Amino acid sequence: MAFNNSNSIDKDWYLIKKITPYLYLIQENFEKIDSHYYTSFTNMYLIIGSHTALLFDTGTGIVNLRPFIKPIIKNHELIIINSHNHFDHVGGNYFFEETMIHRLDFKKLTKNMDLRFLSSSNSIVQNYLEKINYELSFANSMVPLNGDEVFELGGLKVNVIYTPGHTPGSICLYLDTGEIFTGDTFQLGAIFLPSTEIVNDYIVSLNKILNIATKFPNPKLYPGHEKIGLSINYIHELINTINLIETKTPVIDNHIISKIYDFTDFKLIFSME
Repeated sequence: MAFNNSNSIDKDWYLIKKITPYLYLIQENFEKIDSHYYTSFTNMYLIIGSHTALLFDTGTGIVNLRPFIKPIIKNHELIIINSHNHFDHVGGNYFFEETMIHRLDFKKLTKNMDLRFLSSSNSIVQNYLEKINYELSFANSMVPLNGDEVFELGGLKVNVIYTPGHTPGSICLYLDTGEIFTGDTFQLGAIFLPSTEIVNDYIVSLNKILNIATKFPNPKLYPGHEKIGLSINYIHELINTINLIETKTPVIDNHIISKIYDFTDFKLIFSME
């Protein structure tokens, strides 16, 4: 089962900020969970239309997110979409009846997830992990996506785009108002990729985001971690950075079993497992 929120840490676990009249940022402090992943915050987004709300990602599930968003969504219908299948984005699925994820990441969520890799987390998190025996379960119902869906929220249209790289089924969302939600496909700082073999496919995904951005006069990027509201120019910089990999000698991180190419704005982290 997922974590049960009945602890004094609950009220301070999430930082919720209203970005626009229809968009809320929900941040979870990832450093409290595990400081080895070069990540400070996990970002979730709540988009509010006139009759339907959409939640993009559900965090780790260490604290129940549902009571935090209920006053915002009120009586709206709620759609939940996961950007990909990693625990820090799907862990809170258990608290909701139905979630959606790309079909290529869907299969991993059909069985409990082993969280023993978090065994070096701080003591507060460890107490939760021990209670659930390091296993994370998921929503009662999961719906696979193809990566080209459109959701009408009432005055707002949410578009899904398929952007493999970080995982085989990674997706991004964008609004017709110019906000692009990139999940872990793009962020400033640590870029985690499964191997160097998928770099070309990953660049194709980044170019998809760039192509979407040309539709808008002032597009902004809202990543799954770290800083938000970023210029599209950072994706150009990331593509250029990837092309410089061969000029760098990687550092090996034995804790996360990865090799890391460290640049000014990005750490390119490739799994060695």
